[in-house]
Formats: sequence, C-alpha cells, structure tokens
Amino acid sequence: MIAKTNSKGYNFSFIEITDNEFVLAVQMKGYVIYIGLESDEILDEDAYPEIVRALINHLLPALHALVKEAEKSYTGKADLLLDDNMSPEMKEFFYELLLKHKKGLPTHEQVDVA
Repeated sequence: MIAKTNSKGYNFSFIEITDNEFVLAVQMKGYVIYIGLESDEILDEDAYPEIVRALINHLLPALHALVKEAEKSYTGKADLLLDDNMSPEMKEFFYELLLKHKKGLPTHEQVDVA
C-alpha cells in the first residue's frame, strides 16, 4: 500500500498483525509504503531489529524509486494492492488502514512511549 502523508521526514515501523504476519511501514518524502510480510514460523521479538535492518537495506533502493515515481504522477491519497492469499487479519488491517488514509484520520494510536 502507498499513501500520502503530511510529513516529509523518514521513519519506519514494524507492526505485528499475528504471530507470523507483519507489516513494515516506511515513511519517506511525504509518502508511507506499507509492505505485508508473512513468516513460515513464529518469530521471536528479539529477532525484529535484525529483520527490519535486513528488509530496509534490501528494499530501500526500490522504495526510493517508487516514491520518486509517485512524486511525478500520483494524485490519490492511498492505494492498496491485496494478495488473495492474505489472511483475514492482514486484509482487515490493510482495509482499515486504507480507510483511515482516505478519510485523513490518524493511522495509529500510540499507547506506549516510543
């Protein structure tokens, strides 16, 4: 999923959907790109930093190219591409997120100090 945001800064989040499904959200240059991920096994939380680091290092060039193209021609608020093999929990997460972006609502609630 790609969505416009008011922030031009760089940030990322790793969101656990189920024990083996996650979303990596990368914010850059006024856009947020959400990537759904599924693991074959349950991951230990201690592995998250290494997984995020590897994903960011691998995906960053492609994400920069996507944002560069979006800056040229993207006119929507948020667009979503779903895989039919996604779990109901993952689909629900993305649909709710898409609606929040389209309505201009906050996309997350922070309950703990980051």
